[in-house]
Amino acid sequence: MEQGILFYIIDDDDTVLITLESIIRRVFTDARVIKESNGLDAWEFIQKHKKPMVVISDINIPGINGLLLLSKVRADAECNQVYMIIMTSANDKEINLNVIKKGADDFIAKPFSVDYLIAQLRNAARMVNQYMLMNTEKNNYAILLKELTDNSFKLKDLIVNIQHNRIIDSEKILKPALESGLWLLNVLDTSSKINRDSFIAAAEMAYIGKLYLPDRNLNEPVMINGQPKGEVMEQVPVHAFNLLNNFRVFKESALILYHLYENFDGSGIPKKIKGWQIPLGSRILRVTLDFEEMQVKQKMSVGKAMDALDHESKRIYDFNIVAFLDQYNAINGIGSSYKEKRIEKKELEPRMMVSEILLLKQV
Repeated sequence: MEQGILFYIIDDDDTVLITLESIIRRVFTDARVIKESNGLDAWEFIQKHKKPMVVISDINIPGINGLLLLSKVRADAECNQVYMIIMTSANDKEINLNVIKKGADDFIAKPFSVDYLIAQLRNAARMVNQYMLMNTEKNNYAILLKELTDNSFKLKDLIVNIQHNRIIDSEKILKPALESGLWLLNVLDTSSKINRDSFIAAAEMAYIGKLYLPDRNLNEPVMINGQPKGEVMEQVPVHAFNLLNNFRVFKESALILYHLYENFDGSGIPKKIKGWQIPLGSRILRVTLDFEEMQVKQKMSVGKAMDALDHESKRIYDFNIVAFLDQYNAINGIGSSYKEKRIEKKELEPRMMVSEILLLKQV
């Protein structure tokens, strides 16, 4: 456990440096020992390496003294695995107490007892070994997490392929629903609260909950007129959540799909939450998904589909999202559904949405 520890000794007295190095090498045969005589050079080394080490510094060294070096080390969060021992010139309790108050892990009073010094060094080595072990475990965890993440995305690709194979026209529906959904997300999520990758995963796996259904129900709509089509459909968002929530990388996606079928007025499933209680990602995906399903499954034109969404605004859908989807369609030349027109302030009517304001200067 004590192999490979770095001991960094700082003192302008060569005798002290040689003596300490000799003791350390005798006790810790595989240790690395570096000697330094200047506080500024020592700080530059510590700051550059930012790794677990035992630093033994005299309190009075040129450049910057031991206490200032200690303060710099303790002020740098990335140097929090440096074990600091300060050497004092005399057995002065006040100085030693001040050293500990400044954040030193230990102190050595000169002239030092070899036996006591060895005990102090062993304590330091145990602590640094714990740091090194903890770092190894963190690195192993990071590697494992990456592997799990990679495997999770492989699972996502598998789910997407199963959706496309089992559910008719799923690719034709989900791809444009994702594209318009991302545009809406960029417009509406001004504070960037939603993770973009999580929204993409939710949109790509929007039918994952239906994969639990019997074959005869796979291609049926989950909701009709804002209500689930039978008891079996009530479990679709629950199935989606239960599967994806097991994967850390998909937890936000799981929440989006869990609330996908909540209605804006609170009459949906599974929790009957309403309005802005429904996650924004869920509200966006509900609008874009239903819009595409209306066109593909019900053979509606873009205009008819937008009229259907607009008619159910405030009951099923977030009216802001419906309005911005209409704008997205116009910008991208999708159908002729755009309802924006320029009017005077006095012409504003209920349900109208202000998309731009023009300030005209009189001349």
